[in-house]
Amino acid sequence: MRIVVRVIVLLVCVALALITIPKIYTMSAIKGWVPGSKTQTFRVTQKLQTGEGLDPVYWISWTQDDIRSRGNHRTNLVHDRWTAIRIGDPIDIITVGSDPAPYVHDDIFVDPGNFVFDFVLLAIEATGIFLVVRAFRRERRAI
Repeated sequence: MRIVVRVIVLLVCVALALITIPKIYTMSAIKGWVPGSKTQTFRVTQKLQTGEGLDPVYWISWTQDDIRSRGNHRTNLVHDRWTAIRIGDPIDIITVGSDPAPYVHDDIFVDPGNFVFDFVLLAIEATGIFLVVRAFRRERRAI
């Protein structure tokens, strides 16, 4: 039973790390800390606020595609940035690698708190992997 639990913990930690590591890389590329991002400047063509109450979302688009439709022709901004930007203003849109998802430099995705959270999460995942591997090695030596 211990072996099954260890294998499950190991697989979960590895799977989560395989999600966290590319996310940290993407965040770092958006910030310009590692290579792999491409920045293009566009003009804002549309703005839209969706959602009500405590959870509004603030969208901008730089194409003529319908801003209400999902797609890579729009992105959301934090409230202050959305309020400050006007239709016709330039906006730097960043893509990373072959991922067509659009990002902006000061997006919540690259907020310092998000970096801290992801590095703490990665440390927990790495610790889990280390502890399970160490337990397997100790058990093997005992045989």
